[in-house]
Order: sequence, then C-alpha cells, then structure tokens
Amino acid sequence: MTKIFKFVHYEVPTIEQLKDAKAVRLRHHIDNGGILTRKEKD
Repeated sequence: MTKIFKFVHYEVPTIEQLKDAKAVRLRHHIDNGGILTRKEKD
C-alpha cells in the first residue's frame, strides 16, 4: 500500500479544479494533435 502525504505547506488544487485551467486545456489540445495559434501561444 502506498502512503500519500502532503509535501508542501499550501493547498494544492485537485485534478477536478485544474481541468478548466488554460495550461491544461492547451496541453489537452496539443496531445490530441491540435496546433496552437499565435494567440494561444501568447
């Protein structure tokens, strides 16, 4: 059994909270073969 412990002193967002973050959306877009526009790169 693997123990899970907190290694930082601040609250870390859950995966569910991060799924709408811009970086996660862009990574998902790239992983699915998408190409970033200039606007997305900025």
